[in-house]
Amino acid sequence: MVYFSKTFIAAVAAILATQVVAHPGHDISQEVAERNAFLKNSARRDLSHCASSLRKRGVQDASIKRREEAIAKARAERGLPLKRGEIVARDATDESHLSTLDVSPTTSGVDDIIFSNSSCLLSPEGEEGPFCTLP
Repeated sequence: MVYFSKTFIAAVAAILATQVVAHPGHDISQEVAERNAFLKNSARRDLSHCASSLRKRGVQDASIKRREEAIAKARAERGLPLKRGEIVARDATDESHLSTLDVSPTTSGVDDIIFSNSSCLLSPEGEEGPFCTLP
């Protein structure tokens, strides 16, 4: 006769019990129907249905004004100009970005030129392949 230890029997029972609990095999169509009915009858959670009345009462304009005042206060605290100058594409493209500085390894003070700007970051290439694999 085969003898199973109590530990083995307990382990098998635990495994079978978790399988029964984890996969009950019941039909979830009733739960889906209940959820759909709830969602159909539940109140809307966005403001799209009352946006026109909020606009008429001036809530949107008041919030825009409040935000503009908060921005102006923050800019004043930091000593920034209250009106930000508009940046247009021509401001960046209407000027030459080519350097007129002639630098070679024999230029005196080349280390000062290269290492004076500490905001330059050197990083490895980001594009590393292979981008496609051939069969």
